[in-house]
Amino acid sequence: MRKSLEYQKLNGLFVFCNKCRSDVNGKSKTAKSCNHPIESQSYKAIVRIPNSGYDRKTKILNARNFEDAVLEFVNFKKEVKNPFINSIKTIKPAKTNLLIELMSKYIDFMNDEKVPHHMKKYLTKSHIKTTTVFLQDFAKFLKTNGFNLKTTELRAIIDPIVGKYCEYL
Repeated sequence: MRKSLEYQKLNGLFVFCNKCRSDVNGKSKTAKSCNHPIESQSYKAIVRIPNSGYDRKTKILNARNFEDAVLEFVNFKKEVKNPFINSIKTIKPAKTNLLIELMSKYIDFMNDEKVPHHMKKYLTKSHIKTTTVFLQDFAKFLKTNGFNLKTTELRAIIDPIVGKYCEYL
């Protein structure tokens, strides 16, 4: 029975024991003294952050075999070396067509929440409050006219409904 996970020497990739918090591979004393089961071990990646001196990022990898660990290590290394690309990937908003969710997202947008700096509006609180009241009023109008706000999508709001809302106002 193996005492530790499979390992081949690769700069920045180690076998790590989660119980005693030490590197298991190699010929050091801590590597020989770890007697924890193989289930408590995982692969750990350590990558130096470019242009930061000796700063580094570490990550406990999910892989349970060496080949998968190498692939995960390479992806982690790319993330650390080029963080700008990853920040662009995380900005993508989730698509939704529900009217009530789009209204709340619009209010967040007016409050400059989760908005890139160049798209910020810096609107006055009174303008935001007025618009919020109008949206809430429209939601009440829809509810009194038989619309279920939890399932109504934006495309359901057509010209005749807007016309009735104008009459209501």
